[in-house]
Amino acid sequence: MQVEAKAPLAMSNGDWEVRKKYIIGALLLSAVAALGLYLLVFVRTGLPSDGEMADRFWKHEKEFNELARRYRDFEEPDGKSQYLWRSQPGTAELLVKAGIYQVVADGSTPSIPVRVLEMNGWRIAEDYSSNQDSYKYIDRYGVLKLTPYPRRKYERLTIAHSLVWKGYRNFPVEPRVVNGQLRWGNSASRIVDSLDRFPSDWKTGECVYKKLDATWYMHLCNGH
Repeated sequence: MQVEAKAPLAMSNGDWEVRKKYIIGALLLSAVAALGLYLLVFVRTGLPSDGEMADRFWKHEKEFNELARRYRDFEEPDGKSQYLWRSQPGTAELLVKAGIYQVVADGSTPSIPVRVLEMNGWRIAEDYSSNQDSYKYIDRYGVLKLTPYPRRKYERLTIAHSLVWKGYRNFPVEPRVVNGQLRWGNSASRIVDSLDRFPSDWKTGECVYKKLDATWYMHLCNGH
């Protein structure tokens, strides 16, 4: 006896509508996920926001200024490290209150403008560069870098730019700003509207800045 094969059942309109909605939903979720991944990798830094960092600065402006003053005014003993500035009474408490991990002089911008040298009686850059204790003057009259605490929260590895990090910079006097660039000695750095996203044409080793007040800036740096 031969059994007649049955034709496959046609999908009802109701079943097709359910499947279509499922397909559309899956596509939308995929698009949202792809957009989120793109923003995370190529647009957003994934670091604490400018607003959060600015709030910390303004809430503890007094402590920030006192830390910078203590670092610059510290007279280290001969042959000793500037790191001993932290041993001053009350400094550890200031660091904790301001949420700062460390303060160091920015050795990558050692060229100090003449007007800053004149604050200490130095008239020309050659006098400064020929002095055996030039690093002492970088500590006092150079640019200071303040790393927020906890340090790991303010730095991360990224696919697009390797290591990136945010922090604060303090200048001993108000730096010049020309055509959207911060000018200090023989260097020029971009000032941007936001450090929450990666700047365009960002070069390896480049730091970009956002102003807080006359001598304080926030920075976002690309991995060296």
